[in-house]
Amino acid sequence: MRVAISSSVLTVLMAMLVLGCGPKEEARETTPDGVVGDDPPSRSNGPPEKLMSPDTRPQVDAVFTAQKGELERCYNDHVSKTGNTKLRGRVTVAVRIGYRRNPMKVWFLKNTFKDPKLNECFLEKVRAWIFPTWGGWMDYSFPTLILEEL
Repeated sequence: MRVAISSSVLTVLMAMLVLGCGPKEEARETTPDGVVGDDPPSRSNGPPEKLMSPDTRPQVDAVFTAQKGELERCYNDHVSKTGNTKLRGRVTVAVRIGYRRNPMKVWFLKNTFKDPKLNECFLEKVRAWIFPTWGGWMDYSFPTLILEEL
C-alpha cells in the first residue's frame, strides 16, 4: 500500500521536527499560583559554580535557623489579615548563594500556599538574608517548613 504525502504536509512535518530539535527554554520554578523566584544569572557570565567547604555549611544552616521566623511572620501576618485560621501548608525554599552575601536566586522547591502576596513575602524575606561567601556559588535548599495556625 502506498501513501501519498502532499508537499505542504511534508513541509509542516519538517518544520515541526526542526522546531522540536531547537534550543530549549530553561525551566523556571513556579509556585502553584504562578509566582516565580528570581531568574538565574547566566552560567557563562559571572563566577563559577563552586561547592561550599564543609565548615561553611553549618554557617549557612545557622542563617536559616535564625531567619525562618521571618517566614513564620509572613504566614502569621497573612492569617491575621485574611482571618483564615485554617490555612496550613508546607514551603521548601532554595537559594543560589556563595558569590555575594545576599542570594543570587531564591525559589520554592515545594510550596502548597496559593496566595501570591504570601509567596512574594516569603521570597522577599529570603532575598534579604545574609550568607557567608566563598568566591563561587551553589544551589542550596533548606528543610521544609510546616506552617499552621496553632
